Amino acid sequence: MSESPALIPLDPVSHKRSFADRFHNETTAWVVLAVSLGITLISWWLSNSYVAQRGADRFDFEVQKAVQAISKRMQEYEQVLRGGIGLFVSSDEVTREDWRHYVGTLEIERYWPGIQGIGYAQMIAPAELAEHVATIRASGHPDYAVRPPGERDQYSAIVYLEPFSGRNLRAFGYDMFAQETRRAAMSQARDSGAPALSGRVVLVQETEQDVQAGFLMYLPLYRHNLPLDTEEQRRAALRGFVYSPFRAGDLFQGILGADTPYLDFEIYDGDEVAEGARLHATGGFLRHDGHPGFRATRNIGLPGRNWTAVFQSTRELEAQMESAQPLIIGIGGVFVDLLLFVVIWSLAESRRRATEAARALASLVAARRLAASVFDNAREGIMVTDHEARIVDINPMFTGITGYAREDVLGRNASVLKSGRQDRPFYVAMWAELLSQGHWQGEIWNRRADGGVFPAHLSISAVQEPEIGATHYVGLFSDITEQKNRERDLEFLAHHDALTGLPNRMMLMQSMAVATAQVRRMKHRLMVAFLDLDGFKPINDQLGHDAGDEALIMVGNRLRQALRTGDMAARVGGDEFALLLFERKAGETGKALERVLAVLGQPYPLEGGTMSMSASIGCTVYPDDDSDPDGLLRHADLAMYEAKSAGGNRVVRYVPDNGESRD
Repeated sequence: MSESPALIPLDPVSHKRSFADRFHNETTAWVVLAVSLGITLISWWLSNSYVAQRGADRFDFEVQKAVQAISKRMQEYEQVLRGGIGLFVSSDEVTREDWRHYVGTLEIERYWPGIQGIGYAQMIAPAELAEHVATIRASGHPDYAVRPPGERDQYSAIVYLEPFSGRNLRAFGYDMFAQETRRAAMSQARDSGAPALSGRVVLVQETEQDVQAGFLMYLPLYRHNLPLDTEEQRRAALRGFVYSPFRAGDLFQGILGADTPYLDFEIYDGDEVAEGARLHATGGFLRHDGHPGFRATRNIGLPGRNWTAVFQSTRELEAQMESAQPLIIGIGGVFVDLLLFVVIWSLAESRRRATEAARALASLVAARRLAASVFDNAREGIMVTDHEARIVDINPMFTGITGYAREDVLGRNASVLKSGRQDRPFYVAMWAELLSQGHWQGEIWNRRADGGVFPAHLSISAVQEPEIGATHYVGLFSDITEQKNRERDLEFLAHHDALTGLPNRMMLMQSMAVATAQVRRMKHRLMVAFLDLDGFKPINDQLGHDAGDEALIMVGNRLRQALRTGDMAARVGGDEFALLLFERKAGETGKALERVLAVLGQPYPLEGGTMSMSASIGCTVYPDDDSDPDGLLRHADLAMYEAKSAGGNRVVRYVPDNGESRD
């Protein structure tokens, strides 16, 4: 097109028609307009499809995130029940107080939202029923009875359920084995030895207000030292069940929040959507808020049970995914097409306008070339393969991320990036979804040309041809190493002190809850010590706060060196630290505290001068001091103040019998 003007004859009287004379006419103008409008229509359709696909991908991401959150939370609740099984297995006898103490240390209302309680249901033979009832009544529950009444071949009774208050009091003595839905789940758990969820029930804890659908999770407890290889052996060895009841509404609010901004959802018990099996529905489903832009059904596999979840997008999500891009392309394209038509039409009347039309066409070509360059300038790596996953094209960012040059990968299978960190079932599932849905996205580990691996967010889309199917696959990925590093750093800072790197108070309290349960089972002792530095304030006053921070870092390093493997030091305040010391042999924790006093009493070479500090330490020993973690730390703190009042640089132990302390 740029050479066209040279073909225009300069002689105005020439009778020979040039190429421009033949081209610049009304018929050509109409043909060009029709073709341009067709191109604009295709461009608008592609842009509109891209916006719709982006919305679908975002919706799929939100759905997958919700499904993973539900599955992960139910796995965590299974681990809570396994802790209860461990308590029974490690103890000759678990009393009501032991059970209350164990569940109390878990702080389920704080760390496990949605769980109604943790209980133990004992299996009772008909001949043992009268003795069982008499034993429970003699333990301080004179009105106790196994409910519902009546003669049965097998009984069960809820004997432990914590928190033992409020709604949970209604379940005391209830025979869950007498109810068909609960019995089916209990039998499945008993025969398989694995956890099992029940179907939809109304919990006995429900009152007349705020009635919710419920379900229960069971984990079987077998008698010690009995074979469990066959189903008959497991039935004969069954002792009872550690279980948890769940109110569905409270559970899903605890998992996904009271108001999910991007998704409305319904959860059904079983493999089908049936009104009588609905466990929970958000407000959008209950209100029937119009027609959602996106809707999906997912099956959630849980222990011994499947749930069916129906998700639909909310107006908030659809508003975020809306874009004016297709409208701009459509209007702009039509405008350009009409302009081109007018230019060519005008060129039929004026040779001067022929030059302007050529320039307009050249600009249009340049614009289309600019659009094609997006592939080369994308910030994500792009890989195009044929239908057999052989690489046919890559963009420069692919080379920048992986280190593979274009000539290194063309013709090779996309598995050249395989890191080995995903197993075969992962790729089987990925290809199954790609072939059935036409796209797949998720996180994956890839391998660079130098052998190093990196995490990537990968999105694969199939290029479909009618009556042929997928002819190519387009993979778009980005390196998310920095994102993963930030997540790891945030996880570390949530449980550690930013200055010293020691565990913080939150991690200390969690570790104390686990440690107290452990030492009770193992018949060991646990020393909890509270440490305050003597002489720290002069360092800040004389050398400044930077020197004070340097001194605290040195204290943290010295505590790590002084403690044994398995013990723990944490920073709980400005110059206050706490220690957890396991005592397996008499006197070893006392020697450990002597080492701590010795290393902390050594000089501190700081910028600006060498300073000296010592430590005042208060301690208490569990289970001699049978307090909860907060009480143990408070008693150690009281003893520390006595050590400091006595001049510091010493250890004072709290005596639980009279509340006094001694050196």
